[in-house]
Amino acid sequence: MTITLFVEYLLDHRYGWVDTCRERFGQAPQVVFHEANSVVHTLTAASRSAVSVPLRPCPRI
Repeated sequence: MTITLFVEYLLDHRYGWVDTCRERFGQAPQVVFHEANSVVHTLTAASRSAVSVPLRPCPRI
């Protein structure tokens, strides 16, 4: 979500970044990711419990 908001800000012509990028880099910024090619990361209950389990040292043989 944070990257999406930043890209929206970057591409909003009211802020002038599109023109600034064209002047400095010869290219305008563009969106290279979108809902169809992005993975939504979620944290499941199973992964949370696995992280919270304390690790014990292995017994010496």
